[in-house]
Amino acid sequence: MRCSNHAGNFKAAAKALHQRYAPANTHTEPSGSKPPSPHHEQPDDVAPKATDLGNAIRFRRLFGHTVCYVHTWGAWFVWNGTHWAKDDTGAIYQMARKVVRSIYAEAAQIEDTDARRTLARWAMACER
Repeated sequence: MRCSNHAGNFKAAAKALHQRYAPANTHTEPSGSKPPSPHHEQPDDVAPKATDLGNAIRFRRLFGHTVCYVHTWGAWFVWNGTHWAKDDTGAIYQMARKVVRSIYAEAAQIEDTDARRTLARWAMACER
């Protein structure tokens, strides 16, 4: 099948098809070398809680600009500098470990002794 409206320019044809048929709320692949910036659930100056949701917020703050999960495909994708690539190497697990380790640094910044201990205990619990 030849796309005569685009004179063999497949990129232009794909863009036209996307504009015509893609649902309004889909992500488009970013142009340039930077992935789209993340949208945080909390402002950056609000400390995440010692919960699984808090860890998810930490993960998004640290890596949300370089990873995305595609539910339909059941797969994580990592931004490699030019495009989103399926994570076949387990990079997502390394990122999750870094999130847990970052909680210790976060705890070290807390002046209140009880709050610092609580967060440090949370970090230890997350390592199990």
